[in-house]
Amino acid sequence: MRDAKRIDDFCNRLKAVWKQVPDWRFGQLMTNALAAMQAGGRDPFFPEEDEMIKFLENYVSSPSNNPFAKKLNTKFKPGDKVRVVKNSERVSEAAYIGMVGVVTRQWASRDYLVEFQNGEVHAIFEEDLESYPG
Repeated sequence: MRDAKRIDDFCNRLKAVWKQVPDWRFGQLMTNALAAMQAGGRDPFFPEEDEMIKFLENYVSSPSNNPFAKKLNTKFKPGDKVRVVKNSERVSEAAYIGMVGVVTRQWASRDYLVEFQNGEVHAIFEEDLESYPG
């Protein structure tokens, strides 16, 4: 019998995988990834969870599969603490002015995904952020 504890580890790692492509619906992520696995000659029915999660992690980290994985010139890098200082164009950012978060990754040429203490993740324009010491 398989160890049920593997489920929590797998789901936690799957959450991190999905956050790398947050615009994709779950079905879209799985359909794309499993089709790629099948195209590579591996039937997605058979891998154990450790093999499957490694495949998913590699799949979303590849720039050929995930346009957001491409390296861009960045002002901030993942792990940097930032504060939202203004709201250039997005009404949804207004509520976050003054809040401090952590950059999880660059979203596009001018945007970063920022995770706030309440667990919410939002795309914020670079010009609306400043470095936050500490």
